Amino acid sequence: MVLSIRMRSFNRKKPCDVAERENDSPENDEDTPSTSSAHTPSTSSARWARNRREKLKQDPEARKKFLASEAARQRERRAKRTEKQRERDRETGRIRQQRYEKRLSEGAVESAKGKCTTQGKKSKVLTRTEKKKKTEYNRIKQQERRARMNPQQKRRAREIDAKRRSEKRKENQGKQCPVNSTPPRTSSGFISKSAQRMAFKRLWERFPINDPEKFASIVEDFVSGKHTTPRKQAALQRRGIGVLSAKRTLQLGKCMTDSVKRRVQELKKKKDSASLKERRLLVRANLISKKYRMQSHLAKQLDVRPNYLSELSKSLDEDMMSKSRKRRSDATSMEVINEIQSFYRLPKVSRELPYMRTVKQQTQRRVMEVSIDQAYTMWKEEHPDHVTVVSRSLFQKLRPENVLLQHRNKLNQCLCEYCTDILLKLESLNRAAQVYEMPDIKVKNKYELIGLSMCPKNDGDNYAKPDCINRSCPECGTEKLRNRFTPLIAAHGDSMVQWRKWALQTYEHNGKTKAKKVLITQRKTISELVEELLNETETLAKHVFVANWQQDMFTEISTKLPQNWALLVLDFAENYGCLSQDEIQSAHWATQQVTVHPIVGYYNCVHSDATQSHIVQEAMVFISEDLGHDFHAVHHFEEVAVKHLKESRGLPLEHIVEYTDGCGCQYKSRGPFGDISYATEDYGVDDFERLYFGSRHGKGPSDGVSGVVKSAVRRAVVSRRAVINTAEEMYTYCKEELSRESCKGQRRTFFFVRRNEIQRERKREVKKPVAGTRAFHAIKCVSPGVIKTRLLGCFCEGCISSPPTNCANATYVNPWQRQVLKMDREIPTSHENQPSEEPSPNDTAEELSPGADEPPPDADEPSPGADKPSPGADEPSPGADKPSPDEESIEDLFRQLQGERDESDESEPDLDASLTNQVQNHKTDYEDKQWRIGDWVLAEYKGMYYPGIVKQIVGDETEIDCLEKAGKFWKWPDPADLLWYESHKVVRTLSAPFPISNRGQFKFAAEL
Repeated sequence: MVLSIRMRSFNRKKPCDVAERENDSPENDEDTPSTSSAHTPSTSSARWARNRREKLKQDPEARKKFLASEAARQRERRAKRTEKQRERDRETGRIRQQRYEKRLSEGAVESAKGKCTTQGKKSKVLTRTEKKKKTEYNRIKQQERRARMNPQQKRRAREIDAKRRSEKRKENQGKQCPVNSTPPRTSSGFISKSAQRMAFKRLWERFPINDPEKFASIVEDFVSGKHTTPRKQAALQRRGIGVLSAKRTLQLGKCMTDSVKRRVQELKKKKDSASLKERRLLVRANLISKKYRMQSHLAKQLDVRPNYLSELSKSLDEDMMSKSRKRRSDATSMEVINEIQSFYRLPKVSRELPYMRTVKQQTQRRVMEVSIDQAYTMWKEEHPDHVTVVSRSLFQKLRPENVLLQHRNKLNQCLCEYCTDILLKLESLNRAAQVYEMPDIKVKNKYELIGLSMCPKNDGDNYAKPDCINRSCPECGTEKLRNRFTPLIAAHGDSMVQWRKWALQTYEHNGKTKAKKVLITQRKTISELVEELLNETETLAKHVFVANWQQDMFTEISTKLPQNWALLVLDFAENYGCLSQDEIQSAHWATQQVTVHPIVGYYNCVHSDATQSHIVQEAMVFISEDLGHDFHAVHHFEEVAVKHLKESRGLPLEHIVEYTDGCGCQYKSRGPFGDISYATEDYGVDDFERLYFGSRHGKGPSDGVSGVVKSAVRRAVVSRRAVINTAEEMYTYCKEELSRESCKGQRRTFFFVRRNEIQRERKREVKKPVAGTRAFHAIKCVSPGVIKTRLLGCFCEGCISSPPTNCANATYVNPWQRQVLKMDREIPTSHENQPSEEPSPNDTAEELSPGADEPPPDADEPSPGADKPSPGADEPSPGADKPSPDEESIEDLFRQLQGERDESDESEPDLDASLTNQVQNHKTDYEDKQWRIGDWVLAEYKGMYYPGIVKQIVGDETEIDCLEKAGKFWKWPDPADLLWYESHKVVRTLSAPFPISNRGQFKFAAEL
């Protein structure tokens, strides 16, 4: 029987099991004297553990084994713990740590008061040496602690320090100065700076600092003199704080200084002698005598050198005003500066943005197509003589302000679809080369891509050889480009890669199938991506060459315009939609649209002094109620513009050159060609020619003008400075606020065209389109009905001389080809002359597909050899959106075809598949059906039948302008549904329909 006795330890004051401690008692240790008395109290657990740790320290091997066993035991224990137990352990540890920190903080406070700590120890009195060592130790530890802090901990530490300093200041504020002490007052009127700070703090606590308006009004009351005595007002003036009259004087001075500073900064950017003289006069007029010691302040306000003011103050004679600026021997010449700034505006470097949102200070912005480094490389290649003169930093510094870098354009729109698809493929291919660590395969841009597939340029040439551009050179081609990508194809040709591309996509809208181009994601192998890229690069060279050539010719003629010549740039802008400030909900759905058509003209200023004559740029903006965007409107605008230049500007015009995009219904089709053949008679000039920008690259000065005008009108409406609801109100505002007459900058003139002023019933019909319309980019007037065409325009010395001599660019530009237009019939009546309840404008668009000089047309592009669109293999035709034709009229047509005509039957049976089959079974050979231009016919499209008028007949195809269903009747669609049909798709001829209302609705007679 074992007797267990429990007693309390005299140290821990708690029960202790003697039997449990008998074997582990340190009585047998050497360091502890043995005791034979059974009544000797047992050693405490803490003491026993401390003795055990001391023994382990003396035996490193035993301590190492003990730690290893303890670590293994703890790992085994933690592995057996459940997730719930671990969560409880963490919570217990957190509470224990909080209690420990609390005991430490309480012990520190008691220790500072000289009492015992929670551990029962008294604070030790340190010597000076020990205090110094402890201070140094604490300083090092504090540095280490701050280095380990994260930003949030640092912020918290700063808040604690600020709170501690604030409490210290409050303690100091409570201390009063001795009664008998009278410290002297300072110049501020306070006893000390701390007293001044305290007074400011008391005042600041009562100020409404969170409300700026209240704060400003209270301060104004203090300094305005409303609540101050004369002595206080004098004290404020001595400190430079003005009362109400002084405040107005200061405001006037600030306005004058800001105005002078803006003008001085503008003049500093100009390098001519007139600007230099004006700047000197302006600064000299604001000079302040040195005795006021304000010249340095004035120099800082005007942002000029103080020495500059000293020089002007010393030399007040007229010689100083007319003295030219002393230039450095290595200074860049003005000719080079102008060349660099003109280079930034080239289309291959930057393009003009046609949006209202990109207008700043009535100046349209441009965005760079390439980086600064790439532009500088292109500049060095074109100007090798100036490489040593113009550094990269100077080239970047001379970038015009309205030319933005690539990253500044947040929304990139209105791009060429051919070039964009190429760049999207290059982007994906470059990413693949980066992933597979083949940086040598990367291609920067489309110009490098084209250069890799052609022979090197000859020395001094800006363009490659014509055979290389036309892909007829046996030594170059896309095979050279294929060799560059061969390593990537060989190693990872079967790897999948994705890229974006623009493709035609159909969608349903109000039960109709429509189509539009959207950005989709393509996923194929690298080999297939390279193959598509090579196929598109085959024709990209000529596409880019034509765009750059036409733009270079425009730059050439616009900067070196001969006398008695005029250069006109035309383009329809997107219609302006009238809006109103504080607009009600119902007005949002009834927006009035206004046609805006700018014509930017370039001509030599008619000046009495021939030495001061220069090229003037004038924007003639036509604002019209007529929403028809066709060649009839263009012809009317041209007539008014030429009349204005002759009569209002007094120009003896002899030669007119026009630049436009390739939109067929406006500038580049048989209708506009007929007007060009009559141009010398209509405009009273000797020569007239029209050139076209490259396809999809037709953005020019007119787009910038339209953006400026529409942006200014919109800002006026939004700021409530104007109310514009009609085209006439827009014209009135633009004429009063936006017109410019000075010939030093860009002139701006506005014209208003009413709805009935444009004549569309002119007897100038061109019976047949000109073959190869898309290919040529220059047309010249010869005589009525006769024009000349060639592939590219040219303004070399030989071409602009009178009479013209040999062309210096004959290797690139083909000779003029004479074209005789067939103009022996009147234009048949079509939907253009029919009234409409709500006419809507045709969107401005460039020609829909490239010619021989451009990439091959996609499925949605027009067929080659014609100036009107034709359906492609994958493109849904506009006719696909139409409902079935009038059932009553179509039934009569069917009965007539079948020989089953019944005049008394006026029912409206359904047009089912059986009836359609009967019509097709009774069709005869299309060669037996004869029709001419202007006849009404019935055409079949995808099993449906549509009546329309014949517009053109070319070979085995007929172009028909079809009607669309409007309830029980028919109407002309907007836009026009012009479609090319094969001859066997034309069923038969019809009688012309008759109108049934003034809303543009038609009905066919019961007997056809």
